[in-house]
Amino acid sequence: LEDYHFEYVKLKKKVNLLEAELDDLDECVDREAVVDLIHEIVSLLISKKGKALFESSEDSDLDEIIEGFHRYQVKEKKDVPHKQLRKARARKVKRVVV
Repeated sequence: LEDYHFEYVKLKKKVNLLEAELDDLDECVDREAVVDLIHEIVSLLISKKGKALFESSEDSDLDEIIEGFHRYQVKEKKDVPHKQLRKARARKVKRVVV
């Protein structure tokens, strides 16, 4: 019985230390900002994947699915500076006839 009590006390100390570390980490991390970033990344990945599928597919069912992705926004877009809104232009490639 003494061994169990000793193990209990030891585990209780470890739990208390881990809870204290968790509290410290919670103070350092803004959870709302992390969640917002995750939502933004997911929506960007969905839109990029949707565009790639849309450009390579002629199937009307797939087009409907892609349009469905664009209807569901994870969150509202924030104001983005003008320079970040611009997308990279496609570069012209010179073809050499052989």
